[in-house]
Amino acid sequence: MSDTMAPFLVLSDDNHGPLISLVSVALLITAAIFVTAKLGSVIYFKQRRTMVNTPIWIALVLAIIQVVLMQKSIDHGVGRHMDTLTAAAINTSSKFYYAAHLIEIFILSLSKLSTTLLVLELTPNKGIRLACNITIGVTVAWTVFAFFGLAFQCEMPKPWLYRPGRCTGKGAIFYPISVFHILSEIVIIAIPFYMMRNVQMVWQKRFKILCSFSARLSVVGLAIAQLVLIPPFLRSQDITWDIVNPTICGQAMMCVSLTIACLPTLYHIFAGLHSGLITTRLSDEVELTHGKRSAYINSSIVSGSGTGQGAREQKRRSTYTNNARFGNIGSSVVTDIATSHHNSGDSGRRSSSESTRHLTQDSKRDGVLKTVDITVEVEDDHSRSFSR
Repeated sequence: MSDTMAPFLVLSDDNHGPLISLVSVALLITAAIFVTAKLGSVIYFKQRRTMVNTPIWIALVLAIIQVVLMQKSIDHGVGRHMDTLTAAAINTSSKFYYAAHLIEIFILSLSKLSTTLLVLELTPNKGIRLACNITIGVTVAWTVFAFFGLAFQCEMPKPWLYRPGRCTGKGAIFYPISVFHILSEIVIIAIPFYMMRNVQMVWQKRFKILCSFSARLSVVGLAIAQLVLIPPFLRSQDITWDIVNPTICGQAMMCVSLTIACLPTLYHIFAGLHSGLITTRLSDEVELTHGKRSAYINSSIVSGSGTGQGAREQKRRSTYTNNARFGNIGSSVVTDIATSHHNSGDSGRRSSSESTRHLTQDSKRDGVLKTVDITVEVEDDHSRSFSR
C-alpha cells in the first residue's frame, strides 16, 4: 500500500497562508473559465475586437504568474507570525509578495481598460467617447502612480521589505491608490448607464445589459473592504501575520475584476445584438452595401431580355436593426421575404411563411427598425406552352 502524500498546505491557528491560496486558486480558475469562454465566443462569432480582447488575454497570463508568486511568498512565511520565521525567510517572502503586488496593479488596470474600450467601441456618441478617453487616461495615470508609488515607497536597497519605520509615510500611499481605484471603477460603471439612456429596447433587455456592466460593483465592494483592512497592517509589527486579510481581499478583487470584464461580451443578450450577424442569408445575386456605421440594402437586378410572355417580381423586405453598437462592428440584418408571382395564367399570391413572420416579429421587439425594399425582376425568354 502506497504511503499517503503529505497535504500541500495545512491551515492552522498559527498559519493562515492557506486561506490566501484557497481564494487565489479558486477564483483564478473561475476567471480562466470565463476568459476561455470569451475566447470561444470570439472565435465562434468571428469578432475583430483586438483592442477589447487583448487586455484580457494579457491579464490572465499575468494573473497566473501573480498567483504563483503569491504562493511562493506563502511558502516562505506569509500567513505566519514573524517571530517563527528566520530573517532569510522573511526577506524571501517579502520579495515574492512585492512582485505579486506590483503585478496586481497591472491586472486591475487591464481589466479597467478592457471594459472602457468596449464601451468606446460600442458608442458613436462624442460625449461618451470623450468620457471613455478621459477614463483611459486616468487609468493609465493611476497605473503609473500606483506602480512607482508602491515600488519605491520603502528605502533602498531593499524596497520590497516593508516596515512602518523604513517606508515613506508609513505606507500611507496605499490610501490614495485605493481611493482612486474605487473612483475609477465607479466611473466605468456609470458610463454604460449614460450610454443606454437613449437606446430604445425593452426594459428587460436593457436591465440585463446594465447588470453585466454593474457587476463591477463587486470590485468596488472588495476594494472598500481592503481599504478598511489596510490600517492594522500598516501599523503592524507582525507584518507576515497581519497581511493576510487585506491580501485575501486583494486577490479576490484581482480575479473577480478579470472575470467581470468578460461578462458584457459573454452575456447571452449580446449574442442577439451582434450587429455583424446575418440572421437570414441573402441570395448571392443581391448586392449588399455596407456603410461606415450602418448597412443599407438597395439593389435591383434585371437579367435577360427579349419578348418573354411571363414575368415575375420578387420583393424582399429587409429589416435593419439599429442595435449595431452592442456587438461586432457592422450591422445586423434580418430579412423578411414576401414573394408575389405575376404570370399570364396565374394571379395567385403567396404570403410570407410563419418562420419569416417570426423573424420579423422578434426583430421588432429588439429595437429601432428601418425597412428597406429590395426589388428583383426577372424576365423569361422562353414562351410558356400553356399560354397558347
